[in-house]
Amino acid sequence: MSEKRRNHWARAASPERRREPRLMCADLVDVLWQDELGAWQKETANLEDISEHGLCVQLEREIPVGTQVRVQCGEVEIPGEIRYCREELYGWFYGVAMQPGTQWPKDRFQPKHLFDPQSLEESLSDDLQEPPEPREPRDG
Repeated sequence: MSEKRRNHWARAASPERRREPRLMCADLVDVLWQDELGAWQKETANLEDISEHGLCVQLEREIPVGTQVRVQCGEVEIPGEIRYCREELYGWFYGVAMQPGTQWPKDRFQPKHLFDPQSLEESLSDDLQEPPEPREPRDG
C-alpha cells in the first residue's frame, strides 16, 4: 500500500459542506454506468448515506468524476452524476448528486440500518442541558 493511501484514510474530518442533512445507512445497491468505450458496467456497492437529492456509495473500483450513473435500490432506480470521488483504505467513496427533478423516493425505498446522526446530537445536547441530580451524602 502506498504511503499516500495509508495516510489518506486516517486524515482529519473535513468541514461539512452539504446543503441537506444526510442519513447514515448500510445497504447493498447496484451502480450502473458506461465506461470510456461505451460498455455498460455494473457493480454492487455499499450505500453509506442518503439525503433528499444525493447519496454516497462505496465501490471497489474507480469511476471518473462527472460520470452519469444509475443506482438500483431494489426495484427503484435513481439516476445521478458522480460529483466527487475519494480513495480510502477499503475502496472508493463516491458522492452522487441525483439528476435535477429527482429525489429520494422514500415511499418506495428505505435503506437498511437508517440512522439520523442529528438525533444523536440532539440527544447529547439535551443530556448536557439537564442539571445533574443532587447526591445523598454518604456516611463514612
